[in-house]
Amino acid sequence: MASLLGVKKKDIQPVLKSLGSNNLANLYIEKDKIKLAKISWQGLNEIGEVNLKYGLGKNSYDNYTAEGYR
Repeated sequence: MASLLGVKKKDIQPVLKSLGSNNLANLYIEKDKIKLAKISWQGLNEIGEVNLKYGLGKNSYDNYTAEGYR
């Protein structure tokens, strides 16, 4: 995770330890793909690629509801 953020490993360890037992999820871009990751005190665990079927931004919810899911 340190290389992904462009920092030294020793600099990021206190931040990860401060998470305690909390788990956070985050989207990030790697090359041309958007991925989902879980961040915990153990580090970053990649969950997988995200398929943005409905797009990003203000039209994404409209696209979602147009498909009949809401």
